[in-house]
Amino acid sequence: MFKIGFLVGVLLIIGIGIYGYFNMKSMMNDVTIKPIELAQLDLENAKAEKVNLKTGKPIIINFWATWCVPCVQEFPEFDELNAKYGDKVDFVMISDEEMTKIEKFKAKKGYKLNMFRSAKTFDKYGLMLRPATYFYNSNGKLINKISGGITKEDLEKEILNLIEK
Repeated sequence: MFKIGFLVGVLLIIGIGIYGYFNMKSMMNDVTIKPIELAQLDLENAKAEKVNLKTGKPIIINFWATWCVPCVQEFPEFDELNAKYGDKVDFVMISDEEMTKIEKFKAKKGYKLNMFRSAKTFDKYGLMLRPATYFYNSNGKLINKISGGITKEDLEKEILNLIEK
């Protein structure tokens, strides 16, 4: 009887671990990043002018920081896919750092991405980690959000999903 109970317990623990592993990304998104409506964003461009993100195209927003290693690592993929799909989707990179720091980063790396400064710190939006990527349809409705880094393949899949809708 003890062996059967032990075996059932071990199998239960393994099953829970497998379930958690395969559902971790979904669970992390629900726990770590909250929905953000476009109207909530308080953004400024390099001239300290307010920015309105309503464009009539789908929008991909990436919340990042210059000091965030995973953020910086995924920038080349964002830049590459911006060159490929930028006529169909707007890419917006938002940091809550000083605009001079953001502009210096952009110039040094040569990125063509739209980079803005959030006048609010990210915690005011409920964001506690970076990077976080949000996907909005052409009507500004939030379609998906991903916490942590995103692979080029997953980013392209999300872009195609936005374009096809």
